[in-house]
Amino acid sequence: MCSWGLSREREQEPEVEADLKWRRPLKLCPAHPLTATVIQPSFAQPCGAIAKGLHTRWKLDRTCDCHPVGAAGKTCNQTTGQCPCKDGVTGLTCNRCAKGYQQSRSPIAPCIKIPVASPTTSYTSSEEPTDCDTHCKASKGKMKINMKKYCKKHYALQVHVLKGDKAGEWWKFTINVISVYKQGGQRIRRGDQLLWVRAKDVACRCPKIKPGRKYLLLGSDEDDSRGQSGVVADKGSLLIPWKDLWARRLRKFQQRDKRGKC
Repeated sequence: MCSWGLSREREQEPEVEADLKWRRPLKLCPAHPLTATVIQPSFAQPCGAIAKGLHTRWKLDRTCDCHPVGAAGKTCNQTTGQCPCKDGVTGLTCNRCAKGYQQSRSPIAPCIKIPVASPTTSYTSSEEPTDCDTHCKASKGKMKINMKKYCKKHYALQVHVLKGDKAGEWWKFTINVISVYKQGGQRIRRGDQLLWVRAKDVACRCPKIKPGRKYLLLGSDEDDSRGQSGVVADKGSLLIPWKDLWARRLRKFQQRDKRGKC
């Protein structure tokens, strides 16, 4: 009885060794390029079959998440995930404006082309007035925007200065109004507008203005006899180089103004 048991154990040893031999660790499949999933292969499911299955499952499970305004449709490329974007819109989900475009408030054309500014020109008179110190106080250094300055002015605009031409006692600037944060008695709309500044104010650099730059323009309604449309800025207006962080602050000022805080 005992000898039979021992011989039986000896007969099973090769089978155990063979089983251990076949159970040696197998190499993992390369990570799937789209799912980044790594799976150990088997005889029934080699790497090629695993990759095909993962790719099919990825295509079925993938959600496009296309932007509701920037995308031209809800269906994306199932291989790359790229959504169809409207003109001037870029990004995998069409969530931002392309280079050379700026955001608008139109759901049809959410990104519009930035107008090309004319070559830089100095808008100062060849003969600077001698009484500039008494005529106005030109801004020096960095200027800050606060609720008090916002409330004192009739309008608050984000503008892009394109070009300027001398028109008698006035300078006529072509500007693109990007955002309107406050309206005065005159209705101001976004888009291309004319900005009128007296020649003496420009010569004395109050306000100091250059083409091709974006500004925050704070001004007051002024009655004049020009008989032409546009926005008027004078020596009391504030023309501050634009900073993107101001947008949120100005929206808060706008909400406070609507609640009667000014």
